[in-house]
Amino acid sequence: MAASTTERASLIGSDVFLAGSFFFLAFGFGMGLSCQSRSPFASPSQIQTLPVPALASCINITLRMYADQHGLALAGVTTRVQLDRSNPEETVFEYEVELQGTLSEQDRARLLSVAATCPVRRTLSKRMGFRAG
Repeated sequence: MAASTTERASLIGSDVFLAGSFFFLAFGFGMGLSCQSRSPFASPSQIQTLPVPALASCINITLRMYADQHGLALAGVTTRVQLDRSNPEETVFEYEVELQGTLSEQDRARLLSVAATCPVRRTLSKRMGFRAG
């Protein structure tokens, strides 16, 4: 399981904990996206599950940007994502989003709906294929 936490800041970023290591994923307007490992080494199991923290961070960043654009009192967000590979025919990303702040039930529902629109989720939801170049 990966957990990603984002708090209100001028630079939008997420602390990510995955398989015993910490990463920081940041997005700054005009700066693009960057990922920095806070651990000296990444294991093969961590690399294999990189879509998990990517999804968690993307949900957080999407919610932070939406809340800022719409003036919602979102103080922080934590997204936990787990990869279920129990069925050899499909991979399922299970996630839960915890919203912090003084939010109405309508705002909470709207934010949870917005979470489903993050670009990483949209990409991972599509049929995929691979081509060698």
